[in-house]
Amino acid sequence: MSALVPIGEHRERILAAVSRLGSEELPVTGAEGRTLVADALSLLDIPAFDNSAMDGFAVRFDDVKAGGATLRVVADVPAGSADDPRLAAGDAARIMTGAPVPTDADAIVPFEDTAGGLADSLGSIRVTRAPRARGAHIRRRAEDLAAGDIALPAGRPLGPLQISSLIASGVTSVAVARRPRVAVVSTGAELTAPGVVPGAGEIPDSNSTLLERLCVQAGADVVLRAHVGDDPAELLEVLSQTTADVVVTSGGVSAGAYEPVKLALDKRIRFDRVAMQPGKPQAFGVLDDGALFFGLPGNPVSVAVSFEMFVR
Repeated sequence: MSALVPIGEHRERILAAVSRLGSEELPVTGAEGRTLVADALSLLDIPAFDNSAMDGFAVRFDDVKAGGATLRVVADVPAGSADDPRLAAGDAARIMTGAPVPTDADAIVPFEDTAGGLADSLGSIRVTRAPRARGAHIRRRAEDLAAGDIALPAGRPLGPLQISSLIASGVTSVAVARRPRVAVVSTGAELTAPGVVPGAGEIPDSNSTLLERLCVQAGADVVLRAHVGDDPAELLEVLSQTTADVVVTSGGVSAGAYEPVKLALDKRIRFDRVAMQPGKPQAFGVLDDGALFFGLPGNPVSVAVSFEMFVR
């Protein structure tokens, strides 16, 4: 009987056979779950302009640095405004968070640091606490990211947070890795399709659905889900008609008399006994068309464990 193969050794053989897939360009909003293959560059400055980080008043720092100043409110600048009101000495503009800072202003006084706050401040305000420094509470143009900077680097998986960041950066499309195409095949004459009441000696085929959902969860496109019996010719026929990057089978890799995977592929891929339980019998190799072939055991728990250890 062959010696047991360490888990790490079996995994290294698999990784050594893996090659990168090609890429494709997708709209940012349709790229969730994909991985960037090229740096995504920002098309915008973030922030796009100097803007207020607080609801309060745009002021000239020299007017308020001593504290206790009373200023004339000469303008109102909401978020989205294109106005750039002039501020003379002693003037202030009421300003909302995100609104562009007037050119003449060089600090923001939060409304909490004034007497009376925002509601009754369209005539004048009294500053009760001076800003800490010139530029206080102003978010400067491009201080987070400048146009041309890397918004997200290659290799970054894209989830909701990353996609939102790209949209904020003005990015509309990204180069991402193509999803691997996977064929899932369960083997065994005793298996019946899900939903079919098993007859004598039969059991439901849960493995094909288990593998399909695990592959989808791992980011693959399952292009085929099939079941074959114990005749190795059935498996060879399925493989001849499959265009997949990866083939994953369940069952038929052990030492029994009816092992269709071993009978069909014994001369083309490697069959090992890996030092793990469950999941000792494992098969792996590269088919003639370049597809990676994973032959997993037939027990559903062994299938799940083997998938996590070697396929995902």
